[in-house]
Amino acid sequence: MGAKKLGSQTTPVEVFKDWSNNPIHNSDVANCIRLLLEDEHRGIYHVVGPEFINRYSWARQIAAVFGYDPNRISPSESGDALPADRPNASLSTKKITSTLNYCPVGIHDGLYRMISERQYKCEFSSSQS
Repeated sequence: MGAKKLGSQTTPVEVFKDWSNNPIHNSDVANCIRLLLEDEHRGIYHVVGPEFINRYSWARQIAAVFGYDPNRISPSESGDALPADRPNASLSTKKITSTLNYCPVGIHDGLYRMISERQYKCEFSSSQS
């Protein structure tokens, strides 16, 4: 779901309610990778956010936090648009958090971090003009 699409039209934005995942903020991905590399950890690590959520619920949270009407988000089923089923896998952060002593932020905090970064980017861009 793009904010441009949500802000530029008045029709509902359809989002799959039968797809779920563990959203993670991009800076948390970068921090986890950096820590894993610095300490030369080996193995399989799930670098994911701590919450498992369906895309419809997540999109409604995104809309609300960014000041759009969450009621504009309309649930849909992936089977209506895609021929193949997609698995939903809830991945655990237990290994990454215990190994690195680092916990990625949850959905709510990640969205507010995005707003802060967006404001900083706008302020930075204005000061460069």
